[in-house]
Amino acid sequence: MISYCITAVLVLKTCRIVYKCKNFHINMNILFIGLLIQWFEAFLAKVLVIPYQVGFLKIDDSKTVYISWWTSEIDEMIHVSNFFTILPLFLPGLLIWHYVYSMFIGVTCVSIERVLATYYIRDYERTPRTHIGMGLLCSVHCISFPFAYLMVNNRIPFIIADSFCIICVVFVCVKSITHLYRSNIQCSFMEERVYQMVTDGQKTEK
Repeated sequence: MISYCITAVLVLKTCRIVYKCKNFHINMNILFIGLLIQWFEAFLAKVLVIPYQVGFLKIDDSKTVYISWWTSEIDEMIHVSNFFTILPLFLPGLLIWHYVYSMFIGVTCVSIERVLATYYIRDYERTPRTHIGMGLLCSVHCISFPFAYLMVNNRIPFIIADSFCIICVVFVCVKSITHLYRSNIQCSFMEERVYQMVTDGQKTEK
């Protein structure tokens, strides 16, 4: 529990630093703070689950120990007669899956924000355009909540959900590599222009 408290303090301090930082665009700060603050969502889910993990609370009188965090085998699932008896575990499951999907989708939205920054490169740094950051942050939750609900209720195969996360990661990797490649080309082009201007200037003096 001490480690969780220390982490909570670090998360809050990081959010405060990002909020006051002027090195990044406000849309980037909105996304960073929105994603960082979601750690408390995962923390809340953990707190709600701990009594069941240590055996203080039980769903039924069975002595079976369930350790799988997800399974498609019906025999390995907990059998309940009433949904409300498992509601204290359903809500943490929904929260933790929402947190997981939010992280993957959130990182993807950060890349999208950088794409938009490139599109509006002429005045992006001077113009707030906070609707971009807020819109991307809202889209994170609009996408992650349905996925989390479907995942908790076993409405979609795990492989599909996993593939969606992999696609997000691949998109971010491709976008990062493309951005670095374009940056290197732009730097090389600028260096050539500067060299050409210096050379032309020397020829003119002669």
